[in-house]
Amino acid sequence: MVWFDPINEILAFEKKFKDLFSPFIEFMPEKVYPPVNLYSTDSEILAVIRIPGVNPQDIEISVNDNLLTIKGCRSEKNEKTAKQESYCGKFDRTIELPVKVDSENVKAEMTDGILKVIFPKSKELVPRKIEIKTV
Repeated sequence: MVWFDPINEILAFEKKFKDLFSPFIEFMPEKVYPPVNLYSTDSEILAVIRIPGVNPQDIEISVNDNLLTIKGCRSEKNEKTAKQESYCGKFDRTIELPVKVDSENVKAEMTDGILKVIFPKSKELVPRKIEIKTV
């Protein structure tokens, strides 16, 4: 009598699947690239984008309505690279910003592979203090 072990069957299938498709999966990013974190204050939205190894001149940032688009290219591996797990190649990412922004006054800076983009919120969204006069 032969016992059927479903766990071993699943593990064997997973190994065969990985062996078959690993040459293709190795070149695909596991997650969306580049990763973006958005932070909000009363007056602005801050986008923090991790793009190590990318030259700032190779990055294009645009804002249309409340959509942020980041395009660029991360260098391909060279002849000295034995194995590369980090993403390389062209990227194009569009993110919806949570509020309307003043696209005329957007600022961007890059330090140590971290791109920071500062979007002032639209004037109509910035809270303002209203003074109460006594009569």
